[in-house]
Amino acid sequence: MSADPTRAWQLAELLFDDVAAALAAAEDAVRPAERYLAAHRAALRVAAGVLARRRPRLRERRPIWTVVAQVAPELGEWAEYFAMLQLKVEAVQAGAVGLVTVREADDLLRDAQAFAAAAHD
Repeated sequence: MSADPTRAWQLAELLFDDVAAALAAAEDAVRPAERYLAAHRAALRVAAGVLARRRPRLRERRPIWTVVAQVAPELGEWAEYFAMLQLKVEAVQAGAVGLVTVREADDLLRDAQAFAAAAHD
């Protein structure tokens, strides 16, 4: 039984709509660590939208960024970049908020916005 392609596309559009809200939340975050994590969450929502559109058939669990790079090679560099940040994201989530500077948070927000634009085209 296959999934309805129209429904998958609608889900993808809902996820991309959610990206705008996630990016706005990142822009509104006052603390660098909060902005950094919110920007990363926005990038994850973009990745989820890409996967909802492409609907890959997965045989095993793999990291989202690995799957994005495989099903959307044009976004492969973005996927590598966000995958590289995972350890730092986890450390900040665990409370190491001092690891993130204002510049890093702002840079990640801009990168998440650029990733969203590239994925939505």
